[in-house]
Amino acid sequence: MGQLDEAVEAYEFALQTYKATVGEQHASFATTLYNLGLVYRALALASSSLDRVTALHRALDCIQESLKIRREILEPGHPDIALSLSNLGVLYWQNKQPDKAFAVLAEAVEMLERKTGPESVLTALVKNNLAYARKEAREYDDAIKLYKEVLSVRKQVLGTAHNETIMARHNLAEAYRSSGNEDKAVEVQNEILDLFDAELGPDETK
Repeated sequence: MGQLDEAVEAYEFALQTYKATVGEQHASFATTLYNLGLVYRALALASSSLDRVTALHRALDCIQESLKIRREILEPGHPDIALSLSNLGVLYWQNKQPDKAFAVLAEAVEMLERKTGPESVLTALVKNNLAYARKEAREYDDAIKLYKEVLSVRKQVLGTAHNETIMARHNLAEAYRSSGNEDKAVEVQNEILDLFDAELGPDETK
């Protein structure tokens, strides 16, 4: 965790610098606070017991504060506001607050669909977070619908063989498997193998 600890120190120093020069109601301060929250989230995932709880709470504080500032200084519906909402939703889920997670993730998706369109990669990214939360809550029909939408966008914008498109197929397969539909899970996984065969040649994937 050495690099993460160093990142915390660097962002903390940057926060103090921005606070002294441009103030807290500034985009640079909000972005640094947001990035610090992401580092604390990474620390939480890499930690255990009390350290994890502490890091998670600090991550929540940072992302919530960055969201507050961004709502105040940016135009309504700005993608940076949606990103803060999305990561706040992930943190709420990790902190076992599913209702809050669903609410802010849905708000982020709706915001991005209005601002960047339903076919944007950014919308798909946030929708993927909502799909994951729905799957973990065993709301499989909703999760599968969302994962299909993510896959459709990534195929159209990034291409069939792009890593993020392949990951979308994998996520969809896992949602089918979690729902008990093993046949569909295998079908989607076979599509991934077919893509690897096409890219690398059949001998390379065995």
